[in-house]
Amino acid sequence: MWEGGDAPALLATIGSRPRPPLALVELRHLSGALGRVPVRANCVAGRDAAFILGLIARQRPQPPDAVPAPCREVLEAMAPWAANVVPINYLHQTPAPVSAWEPDDSPRLRRIKREHDPANTFRVGPTVQP
Repeated sequence: MWEGGDAPALLATIGSRPRPPLALVELRHLSGALGRVPVRANCVAGRDAAFILGLIARQRPQPPDAVPAPCREVLEAMAPWAANVVPINYLHQTPAPVSAWEPDDSPRLRRIKREHDPANTFRVGPTVQP
């Protein structure tokens, strides 16, 4: 999640190479219903973020947990405006340890996980750990 910031810094970072190796730079504007807490509160983090930044780089095969250098450079340049949470579907793509949930939500989610999934059946991918 990106709390706003410096669009010229983003453009300078992605356009600073003669042939940018990034296949996709996506900046999604967030607001509206996403920014409002519903009547029945849930654990969607980052409701106050202004944007989400998505990057895809063309790279040679590498370990699945490696962040391609071009993406890492852009993320480092945008770090001053980064939020401390990431949507769960982007969680595996971040170079720094971040969470998909606000810190206050984690104990509640772990309690629910222990109550409804004591065998940890749903354990693949980014999940709540018991």
